[in-house]
Amino acid sequence: MVSKKNDNDFWTQLHNTPESRFLAAGLIAATIGITVLALSWLWTPEKFQVLVAMTATNIIFGRAAGLSVGYSMNFGHSIVLPVNMIIETILVLLFYPLFVLSWNRLLVIPALKKIIGRISKAAEAHQEKIRKFGILGLFLFVWSPFWMTGPMVGCAIGYLIGLSPIFTMTVVLSGTYLAITCWAFLLYELQDHIAKASPFAPFILLSIIMCVVLGSKIVYGFREKKREKKREKKVKNVSKNKQQSAGNTK
Repeated sequence: MVSKKNDNDFWTQLHNTPESRFLAAGLIAATIGITVLALSWLWTPEKFQVLVAMTATNIIFGRAAGLSVGYSMNFGHSIVLPVNMIIETILVLLFYPLFVLSWNRLLVIPALKKIIGRISKAAEAHQEKIRKFGILGLFLFVWSPFWMTGPMVGCAIGYLIGLSPIFTMTVVLSGTYLAITCWAFLLYELQDHIAKASPFAPFILLSIIMCVVLGSKIVYGFREKKREKKREKKVKNVSKNKQQSAGNTK
């Protein structure tokens, strides 16, 4: 849905911009990925199930859970690493242009409005800290395993602190690949050790990771609601004080 612009103006502004090229690359990569999944369903149904599970888990619960699914199904680095890297690359290629277009009010996608809004708030909260360290700060932010860090928020911060699209994408994807690699070797070694104790141990680890992510989301959402109430209360108090001041002046 195009907002406040007619179709011709929108496509004129979008044409030949870096965002349009990233969006096109993301759509092509997503199409290829879906095609590969469909072919794997025909050729190797077992691999198809794992690939779908890794994709869905990575998108919903994050990279650690996505990697853990692959390793718990006895897949090695040669499949688990590239698959999760491809998933997050596609997400970044799609999200960055959509965020920029949404931020500039050129494009409004109702289904993504809440997600983009939440990530925008997180990016605005962190941008000043990262601005001090520039590219290195953004790289470490994307690499770090803390809640509401990672490639999505990193893309938004890169844009907000004024980095060029190429720099933003390069830094964000580099940090993402390093983070995936670090998580991969950590989880692989961990699951290899705990699998000796019980064949169900890797699935227990996956469940713990998913519970931690869900818990973090709930806590973050609760804190956001509290902050929102404080902001609303502050606005009401300011408005009330202005009205009282105006009344006293009269």
